[in-house]
Amino acid sequence: MTNTAGAVRQYVETLSDAERKKFRKYAIFSSWFGCFGDILQDNSAILMLFFLALGGGNVLAMLQTGFPGLVSIFLLIPASGLVAKFGPAKIIRNSC
Repeated sequence: MTNTAGAVRQYVETLSDAERKKFRKYAIFSSWFGCFGDILQDNSAILMLFFLALGGGNVLAMLQTGFPGLVSIFLLIPASGLVAKFGPAKIIRNSC
């Protein structure tokens, strides 16, 4: 097994302060803008109004708020099997 933390540390030490600042800014923007998709999908009144506008009814509009959580629960079971089979480092690398 390779020491990836050591390799990252060695790479970071080769960067100038300006490059570190630039990449830190990119990381902040990435995490800041990446959260909106999850918030929009799980907790959005906009999607509830969209389902109501399509004529889905109150039950369907309320079910869509819980649906992502249910899907997450059911996908966690096969995903944990993949992690056990291939290892967390390989799964994370491929999913990123």
